[in-house]
Amino acid sequence: MEKSRHLILGSYLMIFSMLCFAASGLFIKLIGDEAATSVSLFFRFFFNLIFLIPILIKDHVRVVKIHSFSIVMVRSIIGLMALACMFYAIRYMPLANAILLNNTATLFIPLVVWAMTKIKTPTRIILSICIGFLGVIFVLGPNKEIFNAFSMIGLASGIFGAIALVLTRDLSKVSTPLQIIFYYALVGTVVTFIFSVFQLERYSPRTWLYLCGVGTFGAFYQIFLTYALKLAKVRYLSALTFLSFLFGAFFDWLVWRDIPTLLAWIGMFLVIAGSFLTIYFGAKEDQKMHKQLAEHEKK
Repeated sequence: MEKSRHLILGSYLMIFSMLCFAASGLFIKLIGDEAATSVSLFFRFFFNLIFLIPILIKDHVRVVKIHSFSIVMVRSIIGLMALACMFYAIRYMPLANAILLNNTATLFIPLVVWAMTKIKTPTRIILSICIGFLGVIFVLGPNKEIFNAFSMIGLASGIFGAIALVLTRDLSKVSTPLQIIFYYALVGTVVTFIFSVFQLERYSPRTWLYLCGVGTFGAFYQIFLTYALKLAKVRYLSALTFLSFLFGAFFDWLVWRDIPTLLAWIGMFLVIAGSFLTIYFGAKEDQKMHKQLAEHEKK
């Protein structure tokens, strides 16, 4: 009964998290060319760091002291690159498309694991990945425009996101989620400040409001996500991550009256289906591996 309540509450928090993620993207798109991408990124990380300060004051020793410092730094930089690619892509393509390309991280994870470990990827997972990438082609449009720079940058956010997720999974064995999030926010704030300080301008009150929106909703996204994953396991909540795309599509329609084509909707369905299948078969393979290890230890 307790697990059921945790799953329900975790699911609600995950939904709010995805809404905040899409809302943060909405403000980035509203900013457009009025502020550099590095400035938007700085507000995103700085606000996140501000929201973490109360927790840091309460328990600074456990948060600051970490193992595998070099891996934490690498993970933070790669996570920053993923977010930077998505922020840049959002400015030049529909919000829903940019979010969907960022969500392809799920499809890239098995490929990243293979590249890092050389462990053979099962055929059914490869087929699931192919379904997902076929959907990406449909969403972007099966023509020469599919290979434009903005589409490739959006896809790069998915690749970097996958690497960051794989590193996070390894780090979670020796570090708490709060430690990983804190250093991600700290490194992101410092790096983006260095780049943005030379690009700050005299913005209009509206632009300042949008920048604060990027930071506030980005921080709430991180908070809701962290607590959701504390209450329920990732494999139960991972399906809800694609709600961010649906929220993005809603904002595209609400603000710009931009409605995806039928081909794009088919592509979105294929990406989501391919990602679900990749997660499902990946979990099956993990269970199989753990079972084999347990049997081997008994012998």
